[in-house]
Order: sequence, then C-alpha cells, then structure tokens
Amino acid sequence: MFATKTGAHLASAITKSAFQQRWSSAVSTSYRKTREMASLGGAEHESPSLVIFDKDGTLLCFHTMWIPWIQHTAQSIETSTGLVLFPKIAQSLGLCLAENKVKPGLLAEGTTGQIANEISSLLMDNGIKSFEAREITNNSLTNSYDKILSTDLVKELADTVALFTRLKQHGTKIAVCTADNRKSSLLALKRMNVDHLVDMIVCGDDKNTAPKPSPHNAIKICKHLGVDQSKAIMVGDTRVDMEMAHNAELGAAVGVLSGIGCKDHLHRADVLLEHIGHLVNTFYENR
Repeated sequence: MFATKTGAHLASAITKSAFQQRWSSAVSTSYRKTREMASLGGAEHESPSLVIFDKDGTLLCFHTMWIPWIQHTAQSIETSTGLVLFPKIAQSLGLCLAENKVKPGLLAEGTTGQIANEISSLLMDNGIKSFEAREITNNSLTNSYDKILSTDLVKELADTVALFTRLKQHGTKIAVCTADNRKSSLLALKRMNVDHLVDMIVCGDDKNTAPKPSPHNAIKICKHLGVDQSKAIMVGDTRVDMEMAHNAELGAAVGVLSGIGCKDHLHRADVLLEHIGHLVNTFYENR
C-alpha cells in the first residue's frame, strides 16, 4: 500500500473492493499514513518499487496519433478494394465521427491482432475472400503504423524524460505494457528519448502474453523485474488498465484523464490524476 500526497492535481481516490481496502480509503484531502505501510519494511511511507505504464493515452496523446491512423488505414483499404468502408471501419474501432474523437473500444483497448481480425471480418462481410482480406488488412495496418510514426503526430502528454529520470532517482523500476505492436512501441519510446530508462516492455504482439485486463502481463513484468506485485502500480487511461491492476493484485490502479477514459470509465481507479506529470508528487515524498 502506498500513501498519496495531497494536491489539486489529485482528481479522485476511490476505494470499493476488498483489494482497494488495503489502501485504507485514500482521499484527496489528506496524506494517508497506514498500518499497512508500517508493516512493509517499517517505513513510514512506502513508495512504489515499480511503475507499469500504458503507452497511448498515458505517455502519448491518443487522438493526435490514432485518428489519422484510422483515416490512413481506411483510405488504404478503400484504394485496395474499391469499397467505401471508412464509416464502418471508424465505427468498429471506436471513432465517433460526429465528435471526431476515439471512444473506449477496440482501438483503445484491443491488440493489433484483435484490430486486424475485426477489419478482416469487415472485409469478408463485404465480399472479399478471407486470404485477400487478411493480406489487405495487414498491409494497410503496417503502412499506417509506419506513416504515423514517421510524422510529428507522436506527442507526449508530459515531460517523459524528466518523469522517468525522477522515478529512477527514487530507485523505481519502469515498465511499459501496451496493446500496440513491438515495432511501433520501441520506435515511439526511442522518439521520446526514454528507451534507455525503461526496464521492460510488453507489447500486444509479443509471444506468451495475454490482452488486458488479464493479469498475465503485469504478473510477468513483476516476476521478471523481481518486484512484489503489491509494490507495483499500474498507470493507464482505460478500463482494462485498471482491471488488469486489480486482477494482478498490484499496489494501485492509477487512472489518468489524459487519454480515452473519463472519470466514469475509470471508476475502478484507486487514484485519478489529470496526467502522468503529477505521478511523482502523488506517490513519493520529498526526502
């Protein structure tokens, strides 16, 4: 269990389940000191030993990158098939055309493989043979990933280098757990200049992984980095990020309002922050 520092940036702290009760009902008006913390090594305040970050919507702006990606993918598919499919592709991936905003759904919470299966099925429903549908889909997705990552659409939501450096100064390990594929994830971290600060990356197309909200990836990260699950926290912008944290019995599920999820969508978060820039002040004391 970890205490959280008070501040205007702390949007909410929620405790409902038996798992969350280990937190002793943290609230935004006080910096909690609990018996559980005293029992963890005798320290008055126990800081996380590991922070597991989601990527898009948490470290990077989701909308500036993925809306153009949807548009480019749909355009590529329409060129290959002669079909007008953008509205259906947008709907299946969770893009609201009226608001021009991605909502919680497949694109925000699914893996690359799940997205490819959905688009391939859509093509087959429109008369494209299965083999051709998969080939068109895979080519379009690959080209779209490469195009988006080669532009200036990869926008950070905070000073990631400064944040990760501060976490390292506190002796905290850093992991990234994303549904995105490994190639684009590594490129994005490199463009943010934080690839050398990340201790482990788990991606949606890695072998021996399971999509969120399965606890598999979080447990795998903790075991690989030698950190007890109760001393790790998960930071993300979607429902499945929060549920993975709870399912893996991590020390906290930390929701950020910088991505897809609103307060209602992130109702299982133990702590809600406006963005990751407030993470250190929330979980670490000045020493």
